[in-house]
Amino acid sequence: MQGLHYRRSLASRVALLTTMAVGAAVAVMALAAYATVRVQTVQSLDQSLRQRANAAISSEEGLATLSRTKVPLWVFGAADVRIVFVDTWDGAASADLGMAQAISGPEIDVAHGRTGTSARTVTVRGQRFRMVAVPAGDGHRALVLAQSLAPTERMLDRLGLIALLFGAAGMIVAAMAGWAVARNGLRPVRRLTQAAEEVARTGHLQHIPVQGNDEVARLSRAFNAMLT
Repeated sequence: MQGLHYRRSLASRVALLTTMAVGAAVAVMALAAYATVRVQTVQSLDQSLRQRANAAISSEEGLATLSRTKVPLWVFGAADVRIVFVDTWDGAASADLGMAQAISGPEIDVAHGRTGTSARTVTVRGQRFRMVAVPAGDGHRALVLAQSLAPTERMLDRLGLIALLFGAAGMIVAAMAGWAVARNGLRPVRRLTQAAEEVARTGHLQHIPVQGNDEVARLSRAFNAMLT
């Protein structure tokens, strides 16, 4: 493997290393951006659900309606959410029995007042929901709102695809830029190589022009000293 590596030209190795470095940076940035957007989106959804739940329980009429066995969604004007009223004395009431069965420790803790609010992701009948609970009353009740994550996950999937495409495009651009940098950066080395080959072919010990003070210039001076 090492022999195969060193049979590659210096320019190709420089281009490959540049592509890998830039590609890794692009991948890390795309992943960080995706993770940040995902966290911010879920936090925004949680905040929206909390605000709607608090607005619902602030109304005495709405809170009284919650105590019934069947909870009509129109009470909150929130047909896009599932509603569960948790009463630690009477159990959980919901228009969706599957959602009521998803109630567990975090929501019970909110109803008992052991925690202020709760937010978590649950799966009900194969569908993922974001569930938020807020206290509703006198220490034994809580209001739970759950909203499907399907639209959010579709948006995040599209964002992930866009990030992947931009990452691939970045890799291509990095490869082109790396090759251009390698070609231009190694031009003095190619000139020195051509001069050395010319001396070896013709036997004319003509000095090589030296430009600058970098490593290639030092190598050229050493070669001229050898010719002398």
